[in-house]
Amino acid sequence: MAVKVEIDNPTKIFNRIVTDAKRLEINNMVEKNMAPYVPRDTGALMSNTTVDDNGITYNENYAKINYEGTGRNFSREKNPLATAHWDKAMMTAKSGTVSREAERILKK
Repeated sequence: MAVKVEIDNPTKIFNRIVTDAKRLEINNMVEKNMAPYVPRDTGALMSNTTVDDNGITYNENYAKINYEGTGRNFSREKNPLATAHWDKAMMTAKSGTVSREAERILKK
């Protein structure tokens, strides 16, 4: 005999567990871990960043072009790990660290 379990409102349960404050703390932690992978010349891309409970936004008008990396040759003088798709590069290198830190934040 099959048993089906339905959760009335998974979004409500998720939001009770993961508060806006915890999402903001996790996003700040992720942004700090991504910083070494963000291309840097003047530092404007990294300094003009908005971190809130919805995510991380790089606000410079060239952010998308740098993120995609098409036709870009990133200097690694100031950020030796600079690359396009810096979020993916960071997660490849630091997924364990980021996961453990996010888990720690959620358990607080």
